[in-house]
Amino acid sequence: MQISKLIILSSVLLFSARAKAQDSIRIVDFPTQLHAFFKINSSNNEIEISNPNISDELNYRPNLGTNIQLGFSYSWLGLAYSIMLPADNSMNKKYGKTSGFVLEGHFMKPRIMIDVAYKRFKGFYLANPSSFITGWNNSLAYPHSADLGTSMLSFNCFYVFRPQRYSPTAAYAFTKAMRKRGGSWMLGCFGAKSFIFSDSSIVSQSIHQYVNPELDLKEMAFYEFGLSFGYSYLLTILKKNFVSFTLMPGVSVQSISQKSAIDNSINNRNAISQKTVFRVSMGRNGNNNYYGIVANGETSVVKNSSTELSFISNYFLWTPL
Repeated sequence: MQISKLIILSSVLLFSARAKAQDSIRIVDFPTQLHAFFKINSSNNEIEISNPNISDELNYRPNLGTNIQLGFSYSWLGLAYSIMLPADNSMNKKYGKTSGFVLEGHFMKPRIMIDVAYKRFKGFYLANPSSFITGWNNSLAYPHSADLGTSMLSFNCFYVFRPQRYSPTAAYAFTKAMRKRGGSWMLGCFGAKSFIFSDSSIVSQSIHQYVNPELDLKEMAFYEFGLSFGYSYLLTILKKNFVSFTLMPGVSVQSISQKSAIDNSINNRNAISQKTVFRVSMGRNGNNNYYGIVANGETSVVKNSSTELSFISNYFLWTPL
């Protein structure tokens, strides 16, 4: 009987030691700590305004050409700057011109990952004018607000509960690699300082009648801080190829400041709102090089009576070899 117990105990210890050894090679570092890279991305801020009196949302988007991101990462620190190439003349005639840039920083440790980003864009067009302007068709130039702009300084901080099973650095920064599939629950905190501004009015006169008068604004700023909780998982395919996803819903406290386009009066208020972070990536982490695609969406909602203004930050990234 004692011998049987000893065999069972030895088997359990052997299995645990083997599992621990497998976990130890689950996440690997690249041979060098310094990584220089260039990335092609599509990063923008969008504005959506909805009202219960209309069936469609007003959707404002920037007209962006290709963004080329140059940067480096060393050990736990990464920096990147996006250069936005101008759109071609035909696109500018149809959607108007947009200028902007993106600056990013990343702090990466096994248990903690912090992303900091600053985005600024100026020049937006109404993406769905056929829903509001009678007789409009796609061959016409889209309504464009050259003085409408957005800027956002934001951070996201993630705490990984099981760093021995999952590395967000391997999934999204590509400075490490996972050789076995794994996932982890994550706790996050986030904050942002965002502005929507215009020389005249955020909502153009051509569609002014469809919007709640409370949103006849020249400037709008909101500050938020919140907590999120979610799950992230990476699936390996033939060891060096991977697909990963992250979903982090959260709740935030917002401080909102609005400046009227009518009399320049300023209204301040506080609100409880929601923010959702969703990320997907796929690619290949080789021994000496890597490439992949990352899609990152962040949505913050600013509520104003029965009208709702959504400030959406989108990010799509392609990392070539």
